[in-house]
Amino acid sequence: MTVRYENPVIIQRADPYIYKHTDGYYYFVASVPAYNLIELRRAKTIDGLAHAMPRTIWRKHDSGTGAQSELIWAPELHYTDGKWYVYYAASHTTAFDENGMFQHRMFAIECDAEDPMETEENWVEKGQIETHLDSFALDATSFELNDKLYYVWAQKDPEIKGNSNLYIAEMENPWTLKTAPVMLSKPEFDWETKIFWVNEGPAILKRNGKVFLTFSGSATDETTRWGCCGSKMTRMSWMLQTGTSWTNLFSNQIWKTVCTVRVTTHLRLLKMVKPICWFTTCVTTWISRVILCTIQTATRWCNHLSGMMKASRCLASHNHLLLTN
Repeated sequence: MTVRYENPVIIQRADPYIYKHTDGYYYFVASVPAYNLIELRRAKTIDGLAHAMPRTIWRKHDSGTGAQSELIWAPELHYTDGKWYVYYAASHTTAFDENGMFQHRMFAIECDAEDPMETEENWVEKGQIETHLDSFALDATSFELNDKLYYVWAQKDPEIKGNSNLYIAEMENPWTLKTAPVMLSKPEFDWETKIFWVNEGPAILKRNGKVFLTFSGSATDETTRWGCCGSKMTRMSWMLQTGTSWTNLFSNQIWKTVCTVRVTTHLRLLKMVKPICWFTTCVTTWISRVILCTIQTATRWCNHLSGMMKASRCLASHNHLLLTN
């Protein structure tokens, strides 16, 4: 059986993220065109999100008042320990820093109400997610494994060439890091260094006792975005379960390879009931056969995940979210 999604699914939304909750709803969050607030929408189906009424849950601080007053980017919705959290990036200015980069830092808001869309007043600011560097940082995500919470994000290290690397750390709580961050990946290959040297947009896939990390690389313009969907992959599952220190865990990546397709700036792997096992939301102009692919069309990455994916393609632009099969 084949399911087709109306394209575009949701217009004028960058950095899309979808989460399916236990209430049966798909919750959608993304960067809005004005970059000035965070809104949620929900529906019982993916197509239904297109017509669902957005509800603002948080607004940026007044311009010129400091942190979180400009450029609200890349929100993600998570449900952890019975509470809702949104991770997002924000800046105090629209100006570039001495490195010619935006000046975003990462933040979190929390809601302990059953319905996260009930009212803005239910959302409380938890402040900045402090890391080992005071530098450009964004695209945070989190995941749970073996009763531990982990945080993965992209950040600039002034001592390393490029715009951003990927880091991971265990969390004390959903807004505080517990362990020293460890770098998982930095831009190295040709597809990661087109115009800009970038690793960003990490997404976690857990399947059959393994944890896979996907992310994207290079510039974000329509013609040069080269994405990574497991093209350069760190297999973390057995490491996370052994109790070995983080330094030893990630000093050697299990497997790296280069992918030959152009894919996505931000992707979200979402488990579905039927008839498609997984799908991705993405923000670029290129067709991808990496996500949701069969063994016949798969790269080495997809062969690693064979048996859990079905054929599909994704197509998007920076302002449109589209899904096709």
